[in-house]
Amino acid sequence: MICYRDMTFCTADECLNFKSCPRALTDEVYADAVSWWGSENAPPIAQFSDPSQLDCYEVLRDDSPKWYDAHHEIAAFSLPLIRELREKSASVPSEFLQEAYVDYDKALWQWKEILTKIIIALEWIIDEEEDWSAQERSRHEVHTGLNLFSQWFTHLWD
Repeated sequence: MICYRDMTFCTADECLNFKSCPRALTDEVYADAVSWWGSENAPPIAQFSDPSQLDCYEVLRDDSPKWYDAHHEIAAFSLPLIRELREKSASVPSEFLQEAYVDYDKALWQWKEILTKIIIALEWIIDEEEDWSAQERSRHEVHTGLNLFSQWFTHLWD
C-alpha cells in the first residue's frame, strides 16, 4: 500500500518521547501529508495500532521530573534525604574536629543546625504557596540554606 513518506506513524502523544520522535503524527505532519497528496481524500497515513508496545514508548507521567522546574525537583528530591540524615546522623564532617580537644556533642549539634538551615531553604523552595521572594527574612534564610547546601554538599553522608 502506498502511504505518506513510506513509513508508519505514531499517535501516542502521551509518550515521553513524542515531541522528539521522527514518527510522531502531529498536526503539522498531517497537514504536510494533505498538502503532499493535494487533497483530504488522499490514501490513509499508516499508523501503529498499539504504540504502547513499541520499544521507544515511555509513559509521560504527571510525576516525571520537569527540567523547566529543576530547582523545585532538586529540592523535592533532596529534602527527605537531608531530613533523614539530620535525624539519624551520628557523625560530623571532619572540619568540625580539627581542634585537639573538641566537644563532639557540640560539633554534632552544630552540624545538625547546618542541616536544619538547609532543610528550611529546601522547604521554602518546595512550598509554592509562599511568595518568599517578597519577604526579606525568607529570602535571607533561603540564600543562607542554599549556600550551606553547596558548601557542605560532599559531606551529606553518614
